[in-house]
Amino acid sequence: MEIQMKLKVSAHDFYHVLLQSLINDIQNVTHQTMTEADLSCGYRYKKKSTQRQGSMIKVHVKKLVSDQEYLVHFTTSLDTSVLHYRLEPIDENHCLVTYTEKYDRFDKQELSSSALRAQKKRAKKMIKAIEHSIIKNSRSKQ
Repeated sequence: MEIQMKLKVSAHDFYHVLLQSLINDIQNVTHQTMTEADLSCGYRYKKKSTQRQGSMIKVHVKKLVSDQEYLVHFTTSLDTSVLHYRLEPIDENHCLVTYTEKYDRFDKQELSSSALRAQKKRAKKMIKAIEHSIIKNSRSKQ
């Protein structure tokens, strides 16, 4: 699944939110202080699934390019998901986000068309929520 959206925020601000979310997740799991410099491509950690009781998720940071690209793999005993954001600045306050999500089940079952539509709707909603959060935070700082 791929989505492209023009947003009313900078690529820098959008990337920073993605990165901060990843850093917060790692800190919650490892209880170690992290910075962007600590995150290298290839960084891995494990966390408990909040949706599947007793299940573990392996997280693998595949690629981080500041203000441009974010690529992370999530693997469980049942499936793997790849989340990829590509950010292109349009101008100082706008960017084009290309979001790609690839989901594979190890039993090779395909997602239904309704599940794919729901996945796409959820992804658009999440991207818009990030945009609104950035705009709201920038207004509160003024």
